[in-house]
Amino acid sequence: FDVRFEIQLPKNFHLNLQTSGGNIQIENIAGTIMGETSGGDVEVDKIEGTANLTTSGGNGKLLNSNGDLTFETSGGDVVGEDLTGKVHVETSGGNITIRRTDAVLYGETSGGDIRVELKDNKGIDLSTSGGNVVVNLPKTINGDVDAETSGGEVSCDFSFSGKLKEGSLHGQINGGGQKIRLGSSGGDIVIHSVDE
Repeated sequence: FDVRFEIQLPKNFHLNLQTSGGNIQIENIAGTIMGETSGGDVEVDKIEGTANLTTSGGNGKLLNSNGDLTFETSGGDVVGEDLTGKVHVETSGGNITIRRTDAVLYGETSGGDIRVELKDNKGIDLSTSGGNVVVNLPKTINGDVDAETSGGEVSCDFSFSGKLKEGSLHGQINGGGQKIRLGSSGGDIVIHSVDE
């Protein structure tokens, strides 16, 4: 049999949720949020505040949220959309996809691709041991780029000052600014300039 808990709370509430094998879904909460599952997926939508979410074997989805958001999984994919604040995501075996986000961003995967679409550069640190890193940024952003791959190529649509050589790019976009650190051990790194 299947047990499911659905709890309605006031918007401003602190949560600490744990499950051994089920999913965690949190929506429309402001506060400090802790969530841990050993085998399920984690999904949050419209949260504000500090969130620390982990799963040992599932996927993570972070939507329409603002704050200091941390998500870690040992075996799944991570998707984030429409996020602001500070975002820290890690997976040991999946892909990371971030869309329409305006945040300080840290992302790390041991076995997948990273694809991000950001509205601005507030500080970007992305690395993968086994895939490609593709970053889409507005053409008006600025930043100091440090991009290196040991198993592929680095390409950049932006005009920049600095050095682009086999497997690395070190330079400044639009005069420099916040750090953009990109790394891959086994794939390509692509920095796209897009219209806002």
